[in-house]
Amino acid sequence: MQAGASYFYDGDGRRVKKVVGSNTTVFVYNAGGQLIAEYGVTNQSTGTSYLTEDSLGTPRVITNSDGSVKSRHDYLPFGEDIAAAIGNRSSVTGYSSIDDIRQKFTQKERDSETGLDYFDARYYSSVQGRFTSCDPIKISKQHIANPQRWNLYIYVIDNPLAMIDPDGRDPVGKGGGRIIDIYITITHDDRQINGKQYKPPDWRSLIQRGLDRGNIVHLYYARGEGQDSITTDKVVNSISSPGRYVIVAGHSISNEEPAPGGRLKGVGIWTADGNIGRDGVTRFTQNDDGSIRREMEPLPTFNARAIIFSGCSIDDAIPAFSQHMAHGSTLIYNNGGDDGIAATYTSERAGFAAAEVIVNNGTPEEAALAMQNVINGDARRGIPFAQGDKVVTVQH
Repeated sequence: MQAGASYFYDGDGRRVKKVVGSNTTVFVYNAGGQLIAEYGVTNQSTGTSYLTEDSLGTPRVITNSDGSVKSRHDYLPFGEDIAAAIGNRSSVTGYSSIDDIRQKFTQKERDSETGLDYFDARYYSSVQGRFTSCDPIKISKQHIANPQRWNLYIYVIDNPLAMIDPDGRDPVGKGGGRIIDIYITITHDDRQINGKQYKPPDWRSLIQRGLDRGNIVHLYYARGEGQDSITTDKVVNSISSPGRYVIVAGHSISNEEPAPGGRLKGVGIWTADGNIGRDGVTRFTQNDDGSIRREMEPLPTFNARAIIFSGCSIDDAIPAFSQHMAHGSTLIYNNGGDDGIAATYTSERAGFAAAEVIVNNGTPEEAALAMQNVINGDARRGIPFAQGDKVVTVQH
């Protein structure tokens, strides 16, 4: 580190000048706030350098214009450099080399005079894995949903392998590597509100948005959407896959009609050829003579990171589901309120809101809050069956 460093900022908080000893560097930004040029200390290197980034944007390999490797860098999860002497890296070309590239962890400039990374709104210490000053955004909906955010010095909610913080103000997901399976069991004919057809959310947009965050999004539809792909086997495979995120927007099943003024007793999640519910996994197949055969098997272990169901009540299935949840798994569902019923309109939009959060690398808790916000908004608007519905979270 060097002594005597001074920094200067413009009215938008961007660093425009740095003075270290007798050396001055001036930073120039375009109208969008993007850094486009630096002027100051003469760069002693020759030729052009090319940066090969990882999924978080961190430069890992620096090459010359002829493709030869100038240097390599590895980092610990929170951005601290891993020395070339560790893990026999010095035997690999580039790890012991020195370059003049200041863009380090998630492309942020690391000041040699302090060892800190400049994140626009504040500075970050990769050695500590924490910002050196508090978050300018001190309260938001995300803070309410996730207590991890109450620590205003925390870096990306302690999830540095899946998220980045582009400006030191609020983390966004990138390079998350999530696999997200979304099942939409609502058909075109189901999409009615107050006797009128409603326009569904743009589910397909989540595929590209997932790719932008480094995630893979699979969409599955029910009958009437051009394919009949929501099979019991597919849903069982999703909820039993470790680390998977599973979102189902649609229908529950019930063994009996509710009495007048009574409550719907949902016992499971509907699929195109059966259900996953209180009594296990049920499949219906057609015999050669046209009769229907019912097959049952026990519930699988729920290994998925999060299973989110947006529909009518599945309360009667929750005890059985809970017994099969693996450690670290989260189950989120709408309890359907006093009548156990949720409007299709509300269920689909609440499910979409939850999916948006997960695709953007938000937490299951934030997804639950997004669902509840949709339900509360529909209740205020007088949408049928939205009154009193509560989103419930079960964690193991």
